[in-house]
Amino acid sequence: MMNSKNKTVSVTADRPLVGKLLQKYRFHDGLGQFRLPSEQQLAMLNAFQTMDVNLALAYTEELIVGYALILSPEPYERWVKMKEIRVLGVVEVAPPYRNQQAASSLLTALIDEGDYEKNILISLEYRWHWDLDSVNGDSSLYKKLLQKLLMKGGFEEVWTNEPDIMNYHDNFMMVRFGRDVSSEIVKRFLELSGNPISNNVR
Repeated sequence: MMNSKNKTVSVTADRPLVGKLLQKYRFHDGLGQFRLPSEQQLAMLNAFQTMDVNLALAYTEELIVGYALILSPEPYERWVKMKEIRVLGVVEVAPPYRNQQAASSLLTALIDEGDYEKNILISLEYRWHWDLDSVNGDSSLYKKLLQKLLMKGGFEEVWTNEPDIMNYHDNFMMVRFGRDVSSEIVKRFLELSGNPISNNVR
């Protein structure tokens, strides 16, 4: 739990509770980076009920103020070629609740609840998805903040020739290799990512 302006914010990735919260609470008006909050809530609920998706929510007083999700790669993406790969889709926190460790708490809860030690988690970060207004348009600063957040979750930056990543110099990919992922699987992943040092594995 954490406090924001005397409001207690709780974080959960417990699947039954997440399902109840998605149906009973509403998304904060500040959760609009990707679509209208009400539309995003419906999209999250639909994905949660129909797809192989894990969600963590930050909530207070019948209001969802942040969320994070992990899901399977899209069928058209190269990452679908390895069953070990899962994707960290979005981590979004409403502006009034930022700088309170909410994002890192969401990420930690999500990873702990999902038990991803046999998985490779990837986070594909694109400048055009970022809330650059919050950093006065400074994409390099925003990148550093994202890297710091993801490193707290055990992620490390890995080079890839993924076209959308290479499209802009601040775009990047970070990866979390679970403890039970073998060196052979790591090598296969690096080869799949287009990494030129795929022979340099753990």
